[in-house]
Amino acid sequence: MDNPIMVWIGVGIACAVGVACSVTGTYRSISRAQTPDAKKAIVRLSVYAWVGISVFLALMFALPSPYSFLLCLPYGLGLGLFIRHANRQVACSGKDERGEI
Repeated sequence: MDNPIMVWIGVGIACAVGVACSVTGTYRSISRAQTPDAKKAIVRLSVYAWVGISVFLALMFALPSPYSFLLCLPYGLGLGLFIRHANRQVACSGKDERGEI
């Protein structure tokens, strides 16, 4: 692949597919929520996730090479902790309405 135009076409297609799958996953998560409180929690947490991931990607492109790779460690740890927190929060919001406290 010596042609840089083909590389940029591939990058564009990969980005479009990634964003489309992310939007679909977010929509399906919100639509499958069982309670209104769970939907509110999922919407709020989805916004946090989209903003956080967008900031990470912007910093990856903006920072010079050695520093951009150093972002991966806190991002990976932070994303894992965020997912664990989000799953617990959505599970608790569903239990509140069903009376399972």
